[in-house]
Amino acid sequence: MARLASSAVPVAIALHGVSAGYASPVLHDIDLEVGNEVVAIVGRSGSGKTTLLRLIAGLVEPTSGTVDLLGVAPAVARRRKRIGFVAQDARLHPWRTVRENVTLPLEGGRARSVVYVTHDIEEAVLLADRVIVIGGRPAGVLGEVRISLARPRTRAMRREPGFHDLVEEVREHLE
Repeated sequence: MARLASSAVPVAIALHGVSAGYASPVLHDIDLEVGNEVVAIVGRSGSGKTTLLRLIAGLVEPTSGTVDLLGVAPAVARRRKRIGFVAQDARLHPWRTVRENVTLPLEGGRARSVVYVTHDIEEAVLLADRVIVIGGRPAGVLGEVRISLARPRTRAMRREPGFHDLVEEVREHLE
């Protein structure tokens, strides 16, 4: 199970034994806990990354297992405005930069949990505190990589050997 390393970090998002699908199973027995951190979900096309994100947002119901956001169901968290969801084809505010658009849901000063989906392993390593790799049919968690790079992170970090080691570690889980 992909979990937090320290129980001192409060769990904001918890998936326990979650399976989901449409005409056929997509995700199977996903266990994942996210605290106040940035988590990237990486996997091949069609591996269920977006379905996992939609489960967390409460846009899809699991066929088994539970999803909790701050101790409540995703629908309750949405009504209380405790969760934001940005789709891949999100409409951006033209007066904001890309960075300002992406960080809009984080404004407000409180610690936040961010889960996002990407195919770009380098992007995941640069932005995330943890990278969760999913895959298989139906998909499960193949691996987890903790990203120990200092913050703030810059593009120049991509040239550091430690960065490439982390990228390769994520890539190995996909193979």
